[in-house]
Amino acid sequence: MLSRIIEDVQEKFNLNLREWVEEPNYAVRADLHIHPLAHKYYGNCDDLRDIILDEKDKKKIRKVIDWCIKVRGLGAIALTDHDMIQSSLYAAEHVKKQKLDIEIITGAECEVTDPEARISSMPIHLLCLGIKELPAYTRRTAVDKMIRLVHEMGGKAIMAHPIYYPETFCRYAYLLDGYEYENGGAGMAFTFGMSFLKTRVFDHKIKYYCNSDFHYELFLPRQPDELLCNEGWEGL
Repeated sequence: MLSRIIEDVQEKFNLNLREWVEEPNYAVRADLHIHPLAHKYYGNCDDLRDIILDEKDKKKIRKVIDWCIKVRGLGAIALTDHDMIQSSLYAAEHVKKQKLDIEIITGAECEVTDPEARISSMPIHLLCLGIKELPAYTRRTAVDKMIRLVHEMGGKAIMAHPIYYPETFCRYAYLLDGYEYENGGAGMAFTFGMSFLKTRVFDHKIKYYCNSDFHYELFLPRQPDELLCNEGWEGL
């Protein structure tokens, strides 16, 4: 079991989990939806590709990483700022340079659309993980095309807060690598709704995740969150 976990995750995401799983009682905890820069650069995704992080941005990212290690006790995180991958790339570089005891899964939360939606025209949010650069897309890109683009780059596509667009979620569940079952930013109503929605996609046997969707580094909780964080996480 442990060997399978190591080989599967390291092969797909070039992670080093061996030091974690050699101890049988150690439960890796992961949060795959964190916004260290919140909405600072949230805008047209074409413009965000050229953003260069300033020192204040980098300080915020380091602060969030430190919080995830020392307070939350996480073993792996994905920093998924909106439509920009720079935050997670810097985080990965910082963690490697400082030899910190946490793994960074690079990626972003990308906003696309469902042209077939009849109930809601709400933007669709995908956590595009395990990639080193963003695909060529805009906010008008169809969700199924975006999923395929991420797969072509060797990444994984997880639907963020699918309760907001259940029609789209059910339509494209067969293409997804996973979805959020619990989202810390949405509250308990989200979880109750997902309990029903989960039954609609059961046949696809896709993974579900419990993430924080954390924003705003000025308000870092001082206690670990026991409800979320994918206890016993085995990789995407």
